[in-house]
Amino acid sequence: MSWFNNDSAFKSETSDKVRRFWMKNGTDREITFVDPATINFNGQQIPTPIQYMEYNLNMNGHWRNWFTRPTDDSQDFLKELGHRASKVAALTVIDHSEWTDRKGNVHKDEVVMYVVKRSSTVWKQIERFYSTHGSLQGQRFRISRMGDKSPGAGSLLEHIGQSEVYNPEIHKPYDYFEVLKPKTRDELIKITSPDQDDFSGQSQQAAWGGQPAPQQPAPPKPPQQSAWANYNAQPIQPPPQQPPQNSAWGVPVQQNQQPPQQYGYAKDENNGNIPF
Repeated sequence: MSWFNNDSAFKSETSDKVRRFWMKNGTDREITFVDPATINFNGQQIPTPIQYMEYNLNMNGHWRNWFTRPTDDSQDFLKELGHRASKVAALTVIDHSEWTDRKGNVHKDEVVMYVVKRSSTVWKQIERFYSTHGSLQGQRFRISRMGDKSPGAGSLLEHIGQSEVYNPEIHKPYDYFEVLKPKTRDELIKITSPDQDDFSGQSQQAAWGGQPAPQQPAPPKPPQQSAWANYNAQPIQPPPQQPPQNSAWGVPVQQNQQPPQQYGYAKDENNGNIPF
């Protein structure tokens, strides 16, 4: 059983190569979807969007800590600690918003990870678009966030049309099987060891009244999930393209191309406020 597209089933701190989409309440943004209908993983065609379960924890004073839930219960250390995972889906999008870093460099039309809870209204809209058109690849949408408690991924999608910016040779989906690969139980235990900060920002020893935290029993069998090996994984490279077919969008669809909320701005001494 796989950890993705499987609800019977941790991403670590955000990296500079994988930035998550987030928008302020009361704002509109425009995005273009990058993923085709399926992506190739070890010779197997996997339908998009990639669906999985994810923990979101408050660590070191912020919530920018995501961990994919493994299907192997012996590796699910966060569940043992009482945390609950949410059903989410991941897509790759081009964020058409513009921002300027401290050095004066202008950023626009950057590829980012778009993660949406599958209980949200916008996810229902995405499902409907997929059901009607088979893929959102190359399609541009206006996304709005309305309400203080609405998700940072937005709450309403409005189709604009075919994106003039999208280029399948440049804009490719993230390699989800690397950047979202679950951590092992041993790795999570190390993160929560007595000499590390716990999920509330205090040491584990302090959390246990000055005594070392109880040790968790060893798993009954060797870990099945490997560690995240590369946060800077490159997007999957596409196979040879097939002749295009007309889609319901009125534009050719490339069938065999391969794919790449609590958020805000991170301080960077050299680059100023960088959105994550």
